[in-house]
Amino acid sequence: MLYRLIYFCLLTAIFAAAGCSSVSQNTALPEPRLLGRELTANSKNIQQIEIKEPSGNLSLQEALSLALVKNPELKAFSWEMRASEAMKLQAGLLPNPEIEFEIGEFDSEGTGFDTAETAIILSQLVELGGKRHKRLAVAKLESGLIGWDYEAKRLDVFVETTQAFIDVLAAQKSVVLATEAVSLAAKVHAAVGERVKAGKVTPLEESRAGVELSMSKIGLERSKKELEASRTRLGAKWGNSKPSFTEVTGKFETVLDSIPSIRLFEGDLAQNPDIARWETEMDFREATIALEQSASIPDLVASAGVQQFEATGEDALTFGVAFTLPFFDRNQGGIQAARYRLSKADEERRSAKLKVQSDLADAYRDLTMFHLETMTLQKEILAAAQRTFEAASDGYQQGKFGYLEVLDAQRTMFEVREKYVESLSAYHKAVVTLERLIGRPIKADKYEIKTTEKN
Repeated sequence: MLYRLIYFCLLTAIFAAAGCSSVSQNTALPEPRLLGRELTANSKNIQQIEIKEPSGNLSLQEALSLALVKNPELKAFSWEMRASEAMKLQAGLLPNPEIEFEIGEFDSEGTGFDTAETAIILSQLVELGGKRHKRLAVAKLESGLIGWDYEAKRLDVFVETTQAFIDVLAAQKSVVLATEAVSLAAKVHAAVGERVKAGKVTPLEESRAGVELSMSKIGLERSKKELEASRTRLGAKWGNSKPSFTEVTGKFETVLDSIPSIRLFEGDLAQNPDIARWETEMDFREATIALEQSASIPDLVASAGVQQFEATGEDALTFGVAFTLPFFDRNQGGIQAARYRLSKADEERRSAKLKVQSDLADAYRDLTMFHLETMTLQKEILAAAQRTFEAASDGYQQGKFGYLEVLDAQRTMFEVREKYVESLSAYHKAVVTLERLIGRPIKADKYEIKTTEKN
């Protein structure tokens, strides 16, 4: 009877819905590295976080907070995480049942429906070999890999923003130095002019001083342009091509007293997401092999229905089972390809580890080199260049030196100051590059490092 079929269909639909509702949608993200952890937003909620750029001074912490929340590449991960959750949901769903309606012996010998045979059959694919659970396991591990990709990108944004911030700090220092150079060149030009009027030197020296003043002004304008460009590059880290902050503030001249041994840093390389992700990657490859192996087990198609004979007014229940005979295709190629990809992943893991170790050696070399350069400039060369210029200026006023000696000392002093700014910038960039490799600040307590700051 028809009511039997309806009852049967309802039971099947309820069973399928119950199977679908049991799928978990939670995504387990890797624990954020220590580097910038306190500033990090949840990748899935990053779209809802509101943070405003200050219109006055901007600190490094504020810049990092803006970048970690508003960076376009990081914000894209929130959608990718949602997509991975949707794919996990899809991976755990049961196949849809199928319903088939058949009419046989219709209008046979002009009898119309009087002798027709009507059948309604409901069929359901039954996956064997644990395909559904293995498919879900693959989807979960793939989602975990997306989490590691987010963590790696988060650290990249942290480093890029910090380095862009350092560029702005250095550009601001360069503008200050260029302004001082113009002011000093103007004073020297005026002093030379007085000596020309007094007949102590030739007008040629005044012309030279005027040229130096003009060159200093050109240098100032160049520094201002570079500052504006660096501000734009920093604002771009949080998606603002026209930043509203006026200047950045930070301890630019703070330098570590000493650099720890590279062996201490090597012990933290396991925290690098480019290495840590490979445990999940290998699990993903293993799960993919298991999924491909399950595909070699044929699935069943179970069917049940009602057949009604109009000629006699009787009906009957029908049942059936169908499955594929795995004579030829047992997914041999898919299984072998998955195994090859596992071997490939193992080689890629070794390659990634070697690359990170090589990057650490390069970053440590740069850090120690720029640290030595910065400390030498700070403690020895800056003061010596200042004293040399002052002595040359005093000697020129007393007629002991010519203008060329003053000019040379003046240029040397500002070249040394500019070199100091460049060294400081390179040093701080080397610090944050190394921090990216170990996933933590190198000023952490475990390294017991002290810092000094030049006043």
